[in-house]
Amino acid sequence: MTTASILGGGRTLVSAAGTAVQLSSTATETNWIKVQAISTNTNAVWVGGSGVKNDNTGGGMRLTAGEAIPLEVDNLNKVYVDATTNNEGVIYLYGR
Repeated sequence: MTTASILGGGRTLVSAAGTAVQLSSTATETNWIKVQAISTNTNAVWVGGSGVKNDNTGGGMRLTAGEAIPLEVDNLNKVYVDATTNNEGVIYLYGR
C-alpha cells in the first residue's frame, strides 16, 4: 500500500441483498482504499468489481464483521459491495 494522506471515507450499505452497490457513484481518484465490513453485520459481505455477488460466483473478497482489506485502486467508483443481508455493508477510507 502506498503511503499517502487520508482524503476521506464513507459508509456503503446494500439495501437489497444480492444487488452490488458502488462504494461511490461519483468518480473519486484514489491510490488506495481500505474497506472494512461493519462490525455489527450479521452475515458476510463481498467486495470486488462490478460483477461481485453475495454467493461467491462473481469474484471478490468475502468479509465477515470487522474484517478489512486494503485495495490499490485508482477510483472509488470501481469498487462494489454485495451483502447477504439487507442494509449491511462496509466502511472505508481512501487516500492519494
